[in-house]
Amino acid sequence: MSELTSGSLSLLKYKEAILEHDPIYAEDLNDKWFVFVTKDTEESEEIPESLFQISEKIPVLYFL
Repeated sequence: MSELTSGSLSLLKYKEAILEHDPIYAEDLNDKWFVFVTKDTEESEEIPESLFQISEKIPVLYFL
């Protein structure tokens, strides 16, 4: 059985700004990083449109 996971990582110092984009999930990973999932995140190789908007001002790592 295979499980696919996709989401995004960013530094905690950007968390408040990213939360303004209303992610459906956000959780701290440690004292530097947090993970979040946007409404348009899917199990797809295409980057969600919301991440293009967020990443115009905030560095984000998208993982699949």
